[in-house]
Amino acid sequence: MKTGSLLAAVFLLAAGVVLIRMKLRHNDNDLSISVKTNHQHFEYQAKYNKSHTGDVEHYIALHTQPNNVFNHRDHHVKTTVILNDGTNFYINSSPGELNISMDKRVNTKKSINRINKMCSGIGDIINKRQPPHVSGYKLPAGQAAAL
Repeated sequence: MKTGSLLAAVFLLAAGVVLIRMKLRHNDNDLSISVKTNHQHFEYQAKYNKSHTGDVEHYIALHTQPNNVFNHRDHHVKTTVILNDGTNFYINSSPGELNISMDKRVNTKKSINRINKMCSGIGDIINKRQPPHVSGYKLPAGQAAAL
């Protein structure tokens, strides 16, 4: 009787570990994109598979050149970015998570459209579609960019 109870307990413990690992693996593939906008502010938030981090960073680098937003190898960025054309936005990024916000009152319509297009392209990347917004964007599937 004790052996049967011990085996049942070991089986339940092993099943619990497998279920937890499956849930964690599933969460790594979860995708969440949120866009909030009003007449004063724009905010883009994305949670995505960490394996797309290099592609997202590469795409943002192409869209914001000659600025170097991602100059840290650890992939963690919290900074205000001011591009050559005066586009001003805040970025908070880490592997699998991205937040971009901008004050529309200090940006031109052209700047707001630029960031909207960039965020749309980011959505294409994390949804595994090639973004159409940057001419010449070429990054083989699954290959992280070296920035």
